[in-house]
Amino acid sequence: MIWLYGTVGCPAGPRTGTADTEDVVTAIAYETSGDEEEARWVFACLDAMQVFDREEDGRLRLEPLLRKCLSTGG
Repeated sequence: MIWLYGTVGCPAGPRTGTADTEDVVTAIAYETSGDEEEARWVFACLDAMQVFDREEDGRLRLEPLLRKCLSTGG
């Protein structure tokens, strides 16, 4: 799940810590089989588990507690 942290949760560097749905689906596809349909299914599962907070503009951010756990290696 570190790849996801780097996509939508990284607090450091020039990134804003947010990504749109397509960015996340692309990251999932890149790190898995490369199958976009499967990546969309994985995204839907993560979204159903409320892994993401949605910004007002629709961009996604990792849920704060999950982001904190990933940043500390926990």
